[in-house]
Amino acid sequence: MMTKALELPLHMRRNGLNPVEELARARDSEGVARVKTPFGAPAYVICRYEDVRQVLADPARFSSALTPFPGSGQMNADELAKMQAGQLIGFDPPEHTRLRRMLTPEFTVRRMRRLEPRITEIVQTALDDLERAGKPADLVEHFALPVPSLVICELLGVPQ
Repeated sequence: MMTKALELPLHMRRNGLNPVEELARARDSEGVARVKTPFGAPAYVICRYEDVRQVLADPARFSSALTPFPGSGQMNADELAKMQAGQLIGFDPPEHTRLRRMLTPEFTVRRMRRLEPRITEIVQTALDDLERAGKPADLVEHFALPVPSLVICELLGVPQ
């Protein structure tokens, strides 16, 4: 485990198509980089496939539940619950499983086929924006972040 906390967004830093030195070093050695979120909470970036599988398969040791962060000590239970509302990623099984099962019907093949023309439009617009940005363009900024966000908005029926 690396002992020095790195500043986020480490996962978004890159050197061309390669990860930045700190991330490459973590991947090639222990596979884990300790980071600090923008809110000051400690977190880890898991760099290798097998390590990611282990973490995702073991919620007892690697909890996704929201953990206290600087300033959260002044919040009462209701305030913390409001922060967690709608954050599926902030739950561990069995609550995560229950919530995921409730959402599963929204992701059927039939539903995706109905959304396909709109998703195609979102992707084409993002690609056009990427092309208009010129070289060099940031794939994350112009495609990888907006496309999933806009598709989720469509799925949920909420405005962009």
